[in-house]
Amino acid sequence: MAAGWTTNDANYYIWTGDIRIPKTFDAASQAAVIMLGPSGGVAQIPALVQGDAGAPALIDSTINLTALAYDDPTADSASFAYLSTDSNGSPTYRLSLTLHKGAPGATGTSSILSASDVTGTATDGYLLSKAVGTSQATWIAPKVGGQYWPATIATTTGTAGQSRTLCSVSISPAPAFDYRVRVHGQSVITGTANTQVDLIARIGSESGDIVGRGFGVAGAAPPPTVLVSGVPAGSASSVGKVNANTATTVYLRAEQQASTTDAYTTSSSTTTFMVEVVPVP
Repeated sequence: MAAGWTTNDANYYIWTGDIRIPKTFDAASQAAVIMLGPSGGVAQIPALVQGDAGAPALIDSTINLTALAYDDPTADSASFAYLSTDSNGSPTYRLSLTLHKGAPGATGTSSILSASDVTGTATDGYLLSKAVGTSQATWIAPKVGGQYWPATIATTTGTAGQSRTLCSVSISPAPAFDYRVRVHGQSVITGTANTQVDLIARIGSESGDIVGRGFGVAGAAPPPTVLVSGVPAGSASSVGKVNANTATTVYLRAEQQASTTDAYTTSSSTTTFMVEVVPVP
């Protein structure tokens, strides 16, 4: 009968033929897998038996990375190196990688001045600052003050009771922020026994708000009167404040105070005056 299987049984295929076991087969295994073909083919391999589960391998968290230049001819590679085995029998391996860096990209461009989240005018010397209450930036003038002083100081004499302007300092509208002024000055005022003259700085006009004062002492030759910056106690918050981009003038005044007034003299050589711009926070 030819080798192969037949289908003339109601419940099974019936195979008829030779079974050939290679002489290289290990008979001690006492097991084999037999494969039977419908056209008479015969094959045999040793059985595969599932063994006991082994301990899982562990991968060390450190990776030895060698970064190559994008045009290095060395090939990329990866390998695992055995490190140790723990008490549970799990071996630990460490990964070593050799990879190329990416090729350089095209040179990019950026523009701050035309960014969509920047408002205001990009004026020379201005700085970017976060706009209040928004998620945008805006251009602002740096809040940096400066010092100003008079071109000339007058030498004055006069009759009793006079109040005089010794000099003035003009501040241009350049500061683009609200500001106040800090004043410094002194003068030697000579007169008679009843002379008492205060040195006063006023802003805006010769009768404007007081922004500094030096209290004089009565006498013919009192010590120099020193001007100290400051507004009178209890003044409104607007006193002495100048709005942004607004020019102003600060006047140094000698104003007689004594009830009995005498003539007095001031000299340009013993009078000084300086004004500092102080930005309002």
